[in-house]
Amino acid sequence: MRPVTPSKLDDIVGRKEICILSATWFTIQFVSSLVNHSPGNIATKQGNKRLPLELWREIIAWAEMDLKSGNYCLVQVQSLVEHGAKRILSCTKITEWNRCGLLKTEDAADEYRKYLRCPGEGDDPKRPFVLPDTKNSDSLIKIEESLLGPKNEILFTDLEVYDVLSWIEDGDCSFCECARWMDMYGEDGGYRFSGYTLPYPTDRWERYLDPTMGCPLCIGLGPRPLYYGPRTPQNDRDDEELEMVQRYDYEVRERFEELGYYWVPSYFYNGY
Repeated sequence: MRPVTPSKLDDIVGRKEICILSATWFTIQFVSSLVNHSPGNIATKQGNKRLPLELWREIIAWAEMDLKSGNYCLVQVQSLVEHGAKRILSCTKITEWNRCGLLKTEDAADEYRKYLRCPGEGDDPKRPFVLPDTKNSDSLIKIEESLLGPKNEILFTDLEVYDVLSWIEDGDCSFCECARWMDMYGEDGGYRFSGYTLPYPTDRWERYLDPTMGCPLCIGLGPRPLYYGPRTPQNDRDDEELEMVQRYDYEVRERFEELGYYWVPSYFYNGY
């Protein structure tokens, strides 16, 4: 997923795309914009008491320290309306959806992703979420265009299933039982996500290869490339195999961080 920038607004509004909203970061940026304009804009209902600017800045800096543990929600983009010199993006909150963490096949995940990008209109029994009621003001969220940008990660587009699973469903994946790693082989192996299984290797040498892969549902990077060991006179294979394995491990670790998961190496990890 990527932060929504002003240049992308017309496209996502045209599709009425499904996005992820960082409610915590949105609140911080909204309060920050009020404070920067004038600290006196925020006061208590009783007594009209106000905080000094220096204290507001300390509060905002403290709130920004751990955004990944904040609150996120699914929203549908609805409209982009001009109010004088400003443009306001209207979104509505989605409260009912089929859990991504319960998906069992690659085809089902692909279909889910297509609905996230282009949810369509009207009734659709295959749509994996209920479109929000645009007449319900309680679910309406308005965002000033000036708050959006690559550095202000408030609203995210180009969602993948693993993004929703991580940020909206707290990483609750039934496919790997939240282990993030899976065996590649056997009936319970990760390849069943693609509709087939791999038999356990019969060659004694292959048994010592790393049999694990990142979960195809909640990590979404496919199987680890095979590596048969360093080059020797008996093993005249290209070093590209090792590079592919190292790149895969790097991408898995990067995906863990991207999705807010604590890094846990596979049980077979040897750090080559």
